Amino acid sequence: MNKNISLKFRIFDILIIAISILVSVVLVIVILLTNNPYSNKRYVEIYHNNTCLEQYRIDLDTLDEPLEIVLKKDDYPRLLGDFTIYIDPKNGIKVDNVTCPNHTCVKQGWVNVTNLPVLCLPNDVRVVITTSSSNGDDVIGGCFYEKEIY
Repeated sequence: MNKNISLKFRIFDILIIAISILVSVVLVIVILLTNNPYSNKRYVEIYHNNTCLEQYRIDLDTLDEPLEIVLKKDDYPRLLGDFTIYIDPKNGIKVDNVTCPNHTCVKQGWVNVTNLPVLCLPNDVRVVITTSSSNGDDVIGGCFYEKEIY
């Protein structure tokens, strides 16, 4: 029993393939425009004594020019001295002019990677860039604004 199988394309076959490709391309474009994982807002969060300083939570994407934040020893008595944090929309975050024994936090330089903290253990300060979709698993001790995690 020999069946004659034809591998020729007909107009209908080409039309179905073209429509499938077009629908796939449109679907990919819609998904990328509406659910882009890289479109999350980035925030800079500053922690002292394992507490998020909410007044210094800064939207990095809306920042137009570099910003300098100084945590004064008068306001935060557990600091060894004044603590300067630089925030730049292009370069990220950096710590400088810090009073601590080894200056490891200063040596870290500019950090522009999400969820990679700049730590100063002697001053108990942590500065980190987070995203709007970050949760407690992403950041060690992250600020929880929308939901509580127990």
